[in-house]
Amino acid sequence: MRTSEEYSEEYVVKTKRAHCLLGILLAAALLYLGLDLHFSHSLKGWRVTPNSPIWIFLSAGGFLLLVYSLKSFVSPKLLLKADTSGITIYAGNLAFELGPNSTNKPPRKGDPRLIPWNQIRQIGRGKMVTGKQIRKGTGCSSAALGGTITVGAKHNQTFTEALQVLCDNSLQLEGFGTSGLSVAWNGYSDNDLRLMSKRDRESLTAESLYSGFLFRHSYLNGGLDHTLAVLDTLRKKFSTA
Repeated sequence: MRTSEEYSEEYVVKTKRAHCLLGILLAAALLYLGLDLHFSHSLKGWRVTPNSPIWIFLSAGGFLLLVYSLKSFVSPKLLLKADTSGITIYAGNLAFELGPNSTNKPPRKGDPRLIPWNQIRQIGRGKMVTGKQIRKGTGCSSAALGGTITVGAKHNQTFTEALQVLCDNSLQLEGFGTSGLSVAWNGYSDNDLRLMSKRDRESLTAESLYSGFLFRHSYLNGGLDHTLAVLDTLRKKFSTA
């Protein structure tokens, strides 16, 4: 087991190169398919009219994905960093989740937000909604308004383990999340709580009173247990009163 002295003074999480390789393979397949449809016609069962723009869309999409995947492979994007100053998270593609009454300017993709060690209240395990829904029960379906309505079925959210960091509610973290990877939120101020009804206050979770974020465990270097140990060591070492 590693001692606290063995941990580096910096912990970094970047995009995984393995995911970039999958992007490269998919991009190569799209590019090959698009060019084959227009030029060599070697794939059986794939035929398009001579003037069809499908091959252009496939080729262009494959080329753009290939460039993006190669760039991410050579220079992975920074997703989370912990060092002597604190924990820094980066805005992904969830800036649109800012509340309608928010007065903050939406962060741009890649913008950093530092959470100083002395403003962090808790580092631990949390649960993050994966966004998937499981439908239980057969129910009955009927077509309506161009879609399908299922009656008598239950929908349950699924969760995954995540790193959870809670900090002072004075820190504005809303918008610094990435779809499928992390979720960030603002805590409630004393004024917010005073304006709420008693019923609304009682429905709040302890976590929602703080600002904080969840970061999906499968993206963490060394796993969740290792990450918790490293962050706890850094916090104890660099947090100031």
